[in-house]
Amino acid sequence: MNVKNLLFIAEIGNNHNGDLQRAKRLIDICSQMGCEVAKFQLRDFNSLYRETPNDIEDLGVEYTKDLLKKYELPASAHFDLARYCEQRGIEYMCTPWDEKSVDLLEEIGVKRYKIASADFDNIPLIERVLMTGKPLILSTGMASYEQICERVEFLNLNRADFTLLHCNSTYPAPFEDIELNFIKTLNKLTKNIGYSGHERGISVSLGAIALGSVVIERHITEDKSLEGPDHEASLLPAEFASLIKLGRELKVSLGETNISKRKLSQGALLNKENLGKSIVARRFLPTGTVLSATDVIIRAPGQGLPPNELKSLVGKILKADVHEHNFIFHRHFATSNKIWKRPIFQSENWGIPVRPHDVRFMHELFDAPVYEFHISYKDLERELPSDDWSFLKNKQILVHAPELFAESKLLDLCDNTNPKLHIDNLNLVCDFCRKISKKIGTSQVIKIIANIGGFSTHAFRPRNEIQKLYDCVGERLTKVDEDGCEITIQNMAPFPWHFGGQRYQNIFADASETIEFCRKFDRRITLDTAHLSMHCSYRDEDFLESIIKLTPWTAHWHMSDAAGTNGEGVAMGKGDVDFRGVLACVAEDQTFIVETWQGHKNNGAGFMSDLTILSKKEMLE
Repeated sequence: MNVKNLLFIAEIGNNHNGDLQRAKRLIDICSQMGCEVAKFQLRDFNSLYRETPNDIEDLGVEYTKDLLKKYELPASAHFDLARYCEQRGIEYMCTPWDEKSVDLLEEIGVKRYKIASADFDNIPLIERVLMTGKPLILSTGMASYEQICERVEFLNLNRADFTLLHCNSTYPAPFEDIELNFIKTLNKLTKNIGYSGHERGISVSLGAIALGSVVIERHITEDKSLEGPDHEASLLPAEFASLIKLGRELKVSLGETNISKRKLSQGALLNKENLGKSIVARRFLPTGTVLSATDVIIRAPGQGLPPNELKSLVGKILKADVHEHNFIFHRHFATSNKIWKRPIFQSENWGIPVRPHDVRFMHELFDAPVYEFHISYKDLERELPSDDWSFLKNKQILVHAPELFAESKLLDLCDNTNPKLHIDNLNLVCDFCRKISKKIGTSQVIKIIANIGGFSTHAFRPRNEIQKLYDCVGERLTKVDEDGCEITIQNMAPFPWHFGGQRYQNIFADASETIEFCRKFDRRITLDTAHLSMHCSYRDEDFLESIIKLTPWTAHWHMSDAAGTNGEGVAMGKGDVDFRGVLACVAEDQTFIVETWQGHKNNGAGFMSDLTILSKKEMLE
């Protein structure tokens, strides 16, 4: 059983107490809380129990047998339950207690089987299940270590696809008897392990996930006080929902099984840059200077070489000037024979990000057709640089609105606490566009790229609220003065980073929803390839299909790579984005920039590298 993710099995068992409608209510509950499997039990009493005079057995057996008969659903009801599970989008699963029940479950069409702890040594039953060729999950709650080893050897000889569940078969199980660390021993016997719990609460089940379990099985009930053997050891719906939520968070936080190297997240890298320190020139250092420790100081932010490299730099000769207060990089000590060639694309529609203070410098390096100003809220307050910007007159100019405004306010047109504040902040960006248009002397309509909001802090918003968020954005944008400019909304990743902190993005991530918004409110977007790639990875959607759908509604592109669901900022070509497919979709009247992580450093070396990659012949054919 190739179980890569965490599988939650809700054991309804006989907790329906013989009531088909209660069984269906429990299926509804399991489906609503995002459980993958709803499991039942099936017995053929004539095949299962021996015949005795007057049905008399020992007290415990007699009591159990009486309860099972009292609350058993007829075999025909399981066909109904299987169909209902399919309608509710959840897998029907069942534990057969005898071979005849396996035959019936094959008629129903189960995807996999569960062997109860009581049947761990029932080789004939296990062999019958193996004949189906389907995966099986076995609880080990009544087996010794030696018996488990024997069974694993048997299953391996039969090339079975199986998962072992650690279990304590008492209801409820005392905490001191659970011995959860035995999961580590099971993991030495087989790669797929899990936990079937009967204890009170969810803490032990979470511990089992931390120890590597890929399957968690717990009983579920509507009422723990009902008659029956399992209710007291079951979870109520709210408890089970918490287990699923917390368990998935825990599973994701564990990362890969074997982590030999630590990979810093995008949020950590952002915070390292903002809060870290760098080696900075204490004064102007001309070419030929033999660097000494007194030539430099350690200052924030962490955008240059880190302080731990200082000793290795002392005594080296500078091969380039370093101005006072500037970061020192390795390139300052190397003679570069590498000449960057201006890229050739099918259209002169490519560009780079710039800041108001460095646009002249970057223009001298790149002479790009397109410049996208990335501005802070401080830039909205500052006067523009006093130098002449007429060199930008024949360039296409865009402005990326700040995400963060004064008083630490993230731009969010869905925020109902003070909607006017966010509308006013967007108007400030429009004013800025008109100001730079006047300075440049251009009459072009300047496109604004805006991360418009619609995020939440702790979880995704309920689906029935999403359309209201889109309508809220559309209505509030009508209150922004876009004279001389056009607000284009940037598509977003499922888990965006806002200054080192992760959020949940509710709108403008899904392609179909974004297109519907554009139709309804006559809007265009800026299409970020990294954001879309991460969304498609999260939703298991086809990236290029989404690109093709969104292209007609796109005014501008951000070209950057990403890996997985939150791996933003990876080097171009090292992630999941198919740039050849993307470039084939870019229309002549659409602009794009390379949005390279730290691309401006080392005289734009990152921008140069990514533009070179994108302009390769094989990319454009």
